[in-house]
Amino acid sequence: MAVVLFLAIVGCFFGHGTAQDTAKPHILLIVADDLGWSDVSWNNPYVVTPNLHTLATTGVIFNQTYAQPTCSPSRTALLTGKFPFRLGMQRVMDSKKPHGLPLDEELLPQKLKKLGYATHMVGKWHLGSCKWEYTPTERGFDSFYGYHHGSQDYYTHKSARGLDFWDGKTSISDQNGVYSTESFATRAENIISQHDPNTPLFLYLPFQSVHTPHQVPSSYLQTFSTIQDDNRKSILDPGLDGKNMWQSISTGADSPRNEFVYDIDSGANRYAIRIGDYKLVTGNRAPKDDWYAPAEMQQMGILTEIADDTGPFLFNIKEDPLEKSNLYNAAEYASIQRAMRRRLNELKPFEVPFPDLADDPAADPSNYGNVWMPGWC
Repeated sequence: MAVVLFLAIVGCFFGHGTAQDTAKPHILLIVADDLGWSDVSWNNPYVVTPNLHTLATTGVIFNQTYAQPTCSPSRTALLTGKFPFRLGMQRVMDSKKPHGLPLDEELLPQKLKKLGYATHMVGKWHLGSCKWEYTPTERGFDSFYGYHHGSQDYYTHKSARGLDFWDGKTSISDQNGVYSTESFATRAENIISQHDPNTPLFLYLPFQSVHTPHQVPSSYLQTFSTIQDDNRKSILDPGLDGKNMWQSISTGADSPRNEFVYDIDSGANRYAIRIGDYKLVTGNRAPKDDWYAPAEMQQMGILTEIADDTGPFLFNIKEDPLEKSNLYNAAEYASIQRAMRRRLNELKPFEVPFPDLADDPAADPSNYGNVWMPGWC
């Protein structure tokens, strides 16, 4: 899940701010699902994203920020402030397996509720739903409007044979035929317009877009008609991996983060870490099954050489952001390589392995009138 996060922290969200607003600002957190680095107008002139462009250019653009590569791990990190390997959440949640984000974890909305916030979620959950206890309104949200699982049709809101669209804990079918982006945007607008501005608001808005399947209304395609290829910290809770980035966001101060764990997954034998300018990748490589070439890219001819695809890998991300030059076996980088492997080995004992679970037939939506129903595990 390559995500783009848009975070609006404003005291004047509903008009002129007050002293109370400043102390507890309204928070709107928008997540774009699987949006690539080159899928936005400030990085690619072929892409027209005027609203995102306004949010980005009137805010702060980070060019070296990272998310885990798939949906559930990214959302785990976002809502817990912990790396997924610490919680056994390194991989995508499967709708037929009895698994969810551990219930002893206190999530961001639960912490904000303690501060007096109204908390609402609109969009995609994908952190477990086999028990009701795993679902959004049991994890700190006052309301939930959206779907529990990872991928579904944008119009029918079904995956496989089951409907997965919820208003709180009620399965709903009245959005059949309505494009999910429009459904979610309408609900978000209603929440904002009906909210008492004297109460601080946290609205978490993780859209379905642009996750597969790639479905859009024809009016969206017309916007890109010129493209021919249609396929194209002050105090932190103990144990958190999150850092307080507020000074970096608000004043441009240097980031307090010097280390990032992409993944520690012993079951899949995948490990990757960044320290400073360097990134180390060892073990098995993740399958390259979800990268799409830019639509404006034309076939450039026959490859004359094959890139190193065996690993391990060591890259200088600052000097080589496209990761073309593997420095792992270069003598002058041996001390860096050893230091990074040593740090990775220090972190491995903190891993909670991802559970190896079989599909449970109790999850089948045919058991519940063709609805993906929680409560079966």
